[in-house]
Amino acid sequence: MSMSRGRLGVAAAAVTVVAVGSVVMVTSAAVGDIACSDHVAPRLGKALRTVSAPHAGGRETTRFHAGGAYHVARCDADGRLVESQTVAPIAVPGGSALLPVNVVSRQPDGGYRVVAPTYANPADPAFVRAWRTGRDAILASTFAPTEVAR
Repeated sequence: MSMSRGRLGVAAAAVTVVAVGSVVMVTSAAVGDIACSDHVAPRLGKALRTVSAPHAGGRETTRFHAGGAYHVARCDADGRLVESQTVAPIAVPGGSALLPVNVVSRQPDGGYRVVAPTYANPADPAFVRAWRTGRDAILASTFAPTEVAR
């Protein structure tokens, strides 16, 4: 969630060029599967509310945190993490937007890719241009919170 100035880099999953950079860590298959029950966003503190529902042959769980942040974990039928995002309000040109600050995805070799995008100062002219061009794509790539069917 850092707000720093600098050259624009590629955002998580190469969606668009709005992030200043990102920290990428790829774990090996030797690490083993991450169980959904163990996968939380510890830096956000205790969840205020949790919602879980079926999703694509498995389950999706959202933990809502203070300040508008939330963490979505999508898991397979065996309870292994498939992908997750921690989403938080980030200052962008013209206001704020809910954007991924941490993205985890299982790789074909069984390891996991972890991406932690960093976003530019919303007053930076380069960020203003990049946000105008890529806003729709990055917002579309951001996981919405889990909803319970009514």
